[in-house]
Amino acid sequence: EVLPWLLVALPAGALVDRWQSRTALVSAHAFRAVVTSILAVLVFGGAAGLPVLLVCAFLLSSAETFADSAAQTMLVTLAGPEDLERANGRFVGIETTGVEIAGPLAAAVLFAWHPAWCFAVNALALGVAALFVTGMPETADRRTEDEGGRLRTEVLAGQYLDVLGQVRQDEEPRAALRICELKSASYTVRRPLEFGAEAAGADPGTLRALERFGLDIGVAFQLRDDLLGVFGDPEVTGKPAGDDLR
Repeated sequence: EVLPWLLVALPAGALVDRWQSRTALVSAHAFRAVVTSILAVLVFGGAAGLPVLLVCAFLLSSAETFADSAAQTMLVTLAGPEDLERANGRFVGIETTGVEIAGPLAAAVLFAWHPAWCFAVNALALGVAALFVTGMPETADRRTEDEGGRLRTEVLAGQYLDVLGQVRQDEEPRAALRICELKSASYTVRRPLEFGAEAAGADPGTLRALERFGLDIGVAFQLRDDLLGVFGDPEVTGKPAGDDLR
């Protein structure tokens, strides 16, 4: 379960930012629905051995990295700065209720009936979710924020998720990566590149390319900074080692 987040989460986040978030989310849900349906059939037929379970678990967790990145992007885009806190609160509340309370209870009942039904119902739910997302708008029906407002929204969202993660003691790599994208990458590289290019009269294609490039470089910068903050030589970096851990 952890391996896909270590191997797939970073490239998944970069790819999702290059695609339409709704398309990425629908594709991820549909892929997970297909894999889970196949797994349900194999379990029902008694052919789901350990290798099959391991492969399916890796595929499903890998697809989840795409789904989570796309869902967070859509949340920030659709909610906007005024409703972001309330929307994220509802999102986290519903996710927590489903994953930690209702999901395990339903799985226990279905497993007692027949193990295959756990996967069959999960596949159905993922398929319904994919259909539901196809009806959602790609962007909110409001005037586009200026770049300064967008940067402010992203940093606030990243800081909010950062504080929320500390309260919830969330140690998932996906959460840390999303915070890095929204907060650090945005104000260090991504948006400053766009500000300069827009001031110089760059065309929309160039702005989109710089946005994608700036996001990747910003994430790389933050990851490198974190690495040096823990293992770096203070005489070289100019800051105490391990300060981020304290």
